[in-house]
Amino acid sequence: RYIMNFKEWLILTEIAQPTKELKSSTLYHGTPKKSGYQGILDHGLKFDSDLVAQKYKGQENFAPMPGVYLTKEFGNAVRYGFMSEVSDEQYQEYVNKEPLGYVFEFSGEDLSGVSPDEDELGGFLEKLVKTKNLTPNLKKLVDSIPQEIKTKLEQPEPSFESYAIAGKWAVNKLSDPTMQYLMKRYSNVVNYGNIKPNAVWIIPKPKERFLRDRQGTFNTFDGYLNYAKKYGKRHTL
Repeated sequence: RYIMNFKEWLILTEIAQPTKELKSSTLYHGTPKKSGYQGILDHGLKFDSDLVAQKYKGQENFAPMPGVYLTKEFGNAVRYGFMSEVSDEQYQEYVNKEPLGYVFEFSGEDLSGVSPDEDELGGFLEKLVKTKNLTPNLKKLVDSIPQEIKTKLEQPEPSFESYAIAGKWAVNKLSDPTMQYLMKRYSNVVNYGNIKPNAVWIIPKPKERFLRDRQGTFNTFDGYLNYAKKYGKRHTL
């Protein structure tokens, strides 16, 4: 039985170089708390192993890979800038304490080693597992997936946890060309190194939660983008 542990996720042997498309992109990272905003201003955006270990203690499958997450989608970063774990009843009190969301802009020129987001990697593996008549190389990759992970991906609707586990396994198994192909196709990347922002959006959080989907989290990235551009202010750093 294959069991992935936290230490395995911290050992990455194959990290791809940024594609030309990524290096010419503007990338974003959202944070909902003033402390996170101040930390990025002071130190740049870098992986904090102690914070991750504390936050995901007992939930290792959901812990991020040892890098910082960036997105090409401004609206997605705004969504992260508005995120909270409080109940609806506690939301107003939370917004009174943390009234602002923050979205930092970064230049793709400053990226170092990168990989796709593990959730997107997991979704890629799901498609391979559920596809017949694969090329020999892709079939070899699918055959190498641990059976416990493959079984999770074979479900009609794999869980978020299943994608996360599969993606963390895949990051050390895919070739550089495959990783670069996926980074062109998907919107989120993980950067393995410190990166400094060149601008920040400061956005008042909505007084009530909005843009709910069936899972209660968000609807469209465009909705967040439009809200931020209407109410937020961009500051060059």
